[in-house]
Amino acid sequence: MANGLFFNSGVHTSELLLPLYHLARAGFDQFEFVTRDGLPVALEEWTFPLATAGDGFPAFEDKLRATAATHREAMNSPKRSSEIPKDLSGYLGIFIPGGHGPLVEFHLDSDLGALLRQAHASELPIMTLCHGPTSLRAAALGGEFPFVGYKTKVFPDATDDQSPMFGYLPGTLKPEDHVEAALMDLGMEGVAPIDMDDTVYQDRELITGNTNLGAQKFSELAITSLLAKYQH
Repeated sequence: MANGLFFNSGVHTSELLLPLYHLARAGFDQFEFVTRDGLPVALEEWTFPLATAGDGFPAFEDKLRATAATHREAMNSPKRSSEIPKDLSGYLGIFIPGGHGPLVEFHLDSDLGALLRQAHASELPIMTLCHGPTSLRAAALGGEFPFVGYKTKVFPDATDDQSPMFGYLPGTLKPEDHVEAALMDLGMEGVAPIDMDDTVYQDRELITGNTNLGAQKFSELAITSLLAKYQH
C-alpha cells in the first residue's frame, strides 16, 4: 500500500474457479495455468465463503472448492508465461481472473503482453474481470497498445480508495496500481456505471466484468462468446 503496509492477496476464488466450473460444464475443459515465474497460483483463500446465494442462484462455495481440488496439481505447477507459444497456436482464449494479486506484476509481464497482442491480432477471446484488466497494460510493453478505444469494465479506483475505511485494504493503493486510471491513460474507455456492481461488457474480442459480484454473468458472457466462435 502507499503507506508501506502489505495486504496478503492473490486471485479471488469466485473470479477464477467459478468461470472454470462453468467453462468445463460447457465443454471447454482443457486449461493451462500460467504465472510469470512458474510458481504456484496464489488464491485468496478467505474469499471462498463469499460464494453466497443471490440473484436467483444458490450458494456455490462447494463448487469452488471442488473445482480447486480438480485443478490443484496444475495450479501448483503452472507454466511460465515465457513458455507459452507466442502464436497461441491451439489456444481458444486467454482468461485472467481478478483479486488484488494481479496488481503485483501482471502489468509488468512482457511475455504476457506479447500474448495479448497476438490474441488481439487473431481475434482470440480475452476474458478478464475485477482487477484482472491490469494485465492489459502489459500489451504496451514492447509493442503498440492494441486496445486503444476499447470499452472495458474494471474494479473502480474510487472503491479501492474507500476500502481502508471499511477495513478491507490496510491503506490506499499506490498511484501506479490504480487500474482504472492507468487503462484510461492508455486510451481505453470505461463503461458506465463505474461502480462496484455485477455488470459485464464485451467489446470485440475483449470480455470484462467489474467485480466478483458479476462472476456468474461474466461466466455466461464468456461461454456464449466462445460457443459462438467455436460452435463447430
